[in-house]
Amino acid sequence: HALIVDSNGTQTVVTTISSTGSTNLALHTLGNVAFLGFLPGDDRFRVWSGPPGSIQAQLSVGSSAPGTVGSISELEDLAIISGARAVAAASLTTGQNAIFSDVGGSSRLVHESPLLLSGLSTDSYGHVAFIEDVGSSQTVFSEQGFSNLIALAEVGDQAPGMATGVEFFEFRPPIQNDFDQVVFAATLDGPGVGTSNDFSLWVFDPSVGLVAVARDGETIQIGPADTRTLQSFVFGFSSSLQDGAQMSFNRRGDIVFHAQFADGGSALLVANRQSAEIVFLDGFESGDLGAW
Repeated sequence: HALIVDSNGTQTVVTTISSTGSTNLALHTLGNVAFLGFLPGDDRFRVWSGPPGSIQAQLSVGSSAPGTVGSISELEDLAIISGARAVAAASLTTGQNAIFSDVGGSSRLVHESPLLLSGLSTDSYGHVAFIEDVGSSQTVFSEQGFSNLIALAEVGDQAPGMATGVEFFEFRPPIQNDFDQVVFAATLDGPGVGTSNDFSLWVFDPSVGLVAVARDGETIQIGPADTRTLQSFVFGFSSSLQDGAQMSFNRRGDIVFHAQFADGGSALLVANRQSAEIVFLDGFESGDLGAW
């Protein structure tokens, strides 16, 4: 078996792999890869990363867990940072679960919990967003700068800007960009909430907090004198491309999603920051971040 990267029609073998295969293949825009798997002749499941043809073993099952006690008993999830660096989620021999960032560089412990940690996303610096899950309850976390981990939303929280009693019920994996902005989809519950208006899209910005971008059943203006009722939408992206690449959520804070309207029409929509005054900061537009 083999892992292969295709670049404009040119295929490069990353590595041969054992028949037990690999999981969580992540691709960086520079062509570097990261994945979890076995290689022939190796008896340990490991994090592998680097350029095709020159990958290196990083964390492995059985190795000591950086920044905490115990060893790694299972590798569960993966996202790529850049170069030969990655973020990995693992279960430990202590019964805890943990997330490690900058695997392949200077590995550091981001978060340790008895709960399941999944839905990893990272910016190009190695800051991590993820979901902590305990059965019927979930919390969306974001690392706002190194070692500054905050909870953005939790199941049962009042949904900001919604009617009293409308709460978060379930989350989809978050995506974080290089400016500590995070976007995620959530199912809602509470008074007046049904199958026609229970799905929503949210963005967090450190300067304004959590803002609703779209919700089923609400109207959206898509052009002059053209307002439609949003029946459903799909917010899809690759969770393996977290390096500032153009995707469903980029470094400018633009969010693209596919909308289906009540009148049978559909559209691809981009939600972005609206401001009468544009200020340039580090080469990126900034303004009224509270108005997407």
